[in-house]
Amino acid sequence: MKLVGRVEDGQGDLNNWMKKYSKEYELKAQTPLYPGSLNLRTDTVFRFYSPEHQDQVIRMDKSEYGGERHILLLPCFCNGVKAFLWRTERWELGHFGEEELKLLEVLSPVKLREHLDIVNGDDVEITF
Repeated sequence: MKLVGRVEDGQGDLNNWMKKYSKEYELKAQTPLYPGSLNLRTDTVFRFYSPEHQDQVIRMDKSEYGGERHILLLPCFCNGVKAFLWRTERWELGHFGEEELKLLEVLSPVKLREHLDIVNGDDVEITF
């Protein structure tokens, strides 16, 4: 499966949480992750718990890391670079509306904007 998303600015919140829980993210992802995400806006709703992807979802229960939300990671590739889609379980279940399910946050061991030389408005391909 392939998704195309357009790069856009985020709020920068995930950066702080990833720094705080870097060891827990590394344990779940089985690789160190750059603290922050690349935000992509797609034209269609994407669900982690769809039949095609639900078996690959990595769930970080809030009790495992001392956080406030259950976190979902979905292994993928971002323009060929190993990555993970990130979402809270609450977000996945639609608590923020259908439109927010078109937003993808991408984590990777590298800073994707620099590594891929991309800027806001560029299209990026996510594959599984």
